[in-house]
Amino acid sequence: MKPLKTLMLILSLNLYIAPAHATYMNFCDKPNWIGFPGVGYSYFNATSMVGLELSGTMTSGCNWFGAYVDYYTDFDQKSKSSIGLELGLAFLGLDFGYMHYETDEESYNGVRVRPIISIGFMSIYTGGFFTTNSENFFDSGILLKLPFCNRRYSGFTLLDCI
Repeated sequence: MKPLKTLMLILSLNLYIAPAHATYMNFCDKPNWIGFPGVGYSYFNATSMVGLELSGTMTSGCNWFGAYVDYYTDFDQKSKSSIGLELGLAFLGLDFGYMHYETDEESYNGVRVRPIISIGFMSIYTGGFFTTNSENFFDSGILLKLPFCNRRYSGFTLLDCI
């Protein structure tokens, strides 16, 4: 299946499933810590990569902040990993932190910045990787994450933020 058709299928399934889960998926009790393990697809430096991400987020009303760590690979020559902070309001967010990118020939270190839009269990992002040796890379992708709350759901939803 071609990448564009695959992406459209994922988007269609998420938009179908998300309304049924949106009340639980976006925010649980307030304030609350939520853990988000997930998988992702990244198109980075003209390479398709897949990977894992883990983030822990504290919610307070519609605001949220936390930290993340991720690892992506193309299962051949390239890999990237990052660790950083994340913050947002309702379904809009921003991640920023340290990133390491490695190929067979070179490795890069620098800062990653990626704006994120989250709908249900899916997040779409785009952003940049700014290296210490003045080379910059473009990054875009999709994350599928499942939240785990440390308290029982109490009825606070994304609709309370609008």
